Amino acid sequence: MTPFTSDIVTNPRNLGPVVESLNQDILTKLTRFVHSICQDAPHKPIPSPKVEHLGSINRGTGKSHVLGRLFNSVSTRATRIYFPPFQDPKTAWSHVLHLLVEEFRRPEFNSDSKDPNDPDQLDAFAHGIFGHALAELVDLQRVTVTSKDDVDIVPFLRAGLSDHWDLANPDLPLTKAFHAAFDELEIFLEEQIDTLQSDQQIKCSNLSPILRVLRQYAKNRQDYKTRKLCVMWLKSIPYKGIEAYSEIGLESSEMVQAESENSTIEGNSRQRIIDLCILASYYRPFIFCFDQADYYVNDEDLAGTFASVLDYLHRFAPNQATIIACNKQVWDTIKGSFQEAFLDGISKEINDLRGIQLEQGRELIKLRMGEGEQKKLDYMLDEQWLESQFGATGTVVVRNFLRACETRYLGFEIPLEEADIESVFENRVADLKSNRQQMLTYDAGLLRWIVNEIMILDYPHYQSESFKSKKDYYPIIWESEAEAPIIFGFESGDNNATWGARLREGKRLFDEEQIHTVHLRIAGSRQIPPPSWKIAPQFAEAEEYFRIVTIPFEDIVAMHALRQLTFDAHDKTNDFDPADIMKFGTNELKHISEMVVGKPAPVEVAQPAESEFKDLAEKVEQMVKPALFISMTQVRNQLLTQHKISVTENDILSSCHQMENIEIYTTGNQISLNYQV
Repeated sequence: MTPFTSDIVTNPRNLGPVVESLNQDILTKLTRFVHSICQDAPHKPIPSPKVEHLGSINRGTGKSHVLGRLFNSVSTRATRIYFPPFQDPKTAWSHVLHLLVEEFRRPEFNSDSKDPNDPDQLDAFAHGIFGHALAELVDLQRVTVTSKDDVDIVPFLRAGLSDHWDLANPDLPLTKAFHAAFDELEIFLEEQIDTLQSDQQIKCSNLSPILRVLRQYAKNRQDYKTRKLCVMWLKSIPYKGIEAYSEIGLESSEMVQAESENSTIEGNSRQRIIDLCILASYYRPFIFCFDQADYYVNDEDLAGTFASVLDYLHRFAPNQATIIACNKQVWDTIKGSFQEAFLDGISKEINDLRGIQLEQGRELIKLRMGEGEQKKLDYMLDEQWLESQFGATGTVVVRNFLRACETRYLGFEIPLEEADIESVFENRVADLKSNRQQMLTYDAGLLRWIVNEIMILDYPHYQSESFKSKKDYYPIIWESEAEAPIIFGFESGDNNATWGARLREGKRLFDEEQIHTVHLRIAGSRQIPPPSWKIAPQFAEAEEYFRIVTIPFEDIVAMHALRQLTFDAHDKTNDFDPADIMKFGTNELKHISEMVVGKPAPVEVAQPAESEFKDLAEKVEQMVKPALFISMTQVRNQLLTQHKISVTENDILSSCHQMENIEIYTTGNQISLNYQV
């Protein structure tokens, strides 16, 4: 690793060195955009401004980096929420709510904190709402709070979470006053919110359970079990039995019903987001940052769903400012899947990021190298070499400049040991292990990627496709002429009724179509089924066609590391071939593939004759040209099904380099090919 290696921002809160002048005008504009909806609480719900678009002509100009700088610039004036792409149009709102709650759990004061007992954004959200409401009751003389030295405590309440106002400390006068007045405060808040939103198009659902959950979360900072129950309920996920939620003061009518259809769950998730946005009238606004929107370019359903999410948030979710990050050219294609009305809520002006200039490049080198060896620093700052990097235009894409710096840095000491995939992978695994919260957070997108891109390489007789059924429980199916179909489920919940419904659907699909079902769980998840369930014997009876596989912690970390290395390879931020990384990953996870699918039968895949490779470029062009944008996965599938040619991604990429009209894009989780008209 070199000081110039880590140039991809996967978490906008972890920025590293910042060249303040780079795209400072864009940062200033976006900061003002967020501040435009920041008002002293409480206030009437502020309508959402038009969605801002952060873009550029080139990849690698630092869109995610600017979002991270924006988070730092706005700081605690807003609740900062970062959304990577969702992958299933049928569960978009559930995905957005899940990520919103996970982002709520980011540290409030210190983004680098690893202490699980430090307050997070959800703690701050609860204290902000309750503090302002309690302050109003005190001002109205409906609640009396005595303090030492007769100090006015209202400013402490309105200032938010602090040593003076902290529900996790039961001995504080304000904490005691809050709990004593909670029933009255709950009624007061519901009345006030109803008054504030009287002229809004959409209203909160019943706020009472949300307020009770926020109270339990805020006062039990060191009680993992209670906090988990609160988080699961906020995500609209059934957890264990209904009786579990009674531990945090909820009634059966306030639970998520495990047997609910997917459309009902989606509706509940969407309403929960609206409720939280309206509640922000008593605290501070949200920043919603949808990064890597390029991902939606290859799927009209995904793109259309993304548009409807943006539109709904703009029309019905107050107290929030939304920003999307997407390259210009890709955005023009994505917009083709949008309904015309959806574009009304998106600003037509693109905040176009620029490349780095010579003086900024010099500053970046100094920041990255720090107090390093002077001789090596002088070598990196050589004027002739620096000027050669910027050419006639005087600017260069940031990512390209960092790659050039890395190459020069590595060449300072010769010879240097060349890193291989295994050593880089092991270093990445070691880094990720320290973040147990992220590793043990259920990531359906990661598991889908592993199933679609890694596991299937061991089973060439299968093809992976989207799956649609009555219940929408299973988004992926593997189909084969020689083997029984396999569908994959990604259910993180622990509710017996939820799993009973999935078992019944799995039995129906097996009885009617001989489809086998596999559910993927992760380390730390509750055993399904636990012995206490009355329906546990039914799971044992269904083992022939219905399996639940729990992936160990070490392998979850390996999956995260593989995905990061593969994305970096697609973006050319490491020197590996993506196909080689995926092949390495297939071998690394072979034991998991066999746990999930079973040991693959030996299948001979016919290799294409040399003559077939010669016209590969022509065949690829025939697929890309009419589609304009097409994913690498679609190209490989079409080559196999239409032309009986089995090739690697590297073969296709090599053929694309021979064609001037085809450009290679990394869009979110996959490679895309774009035909330049």
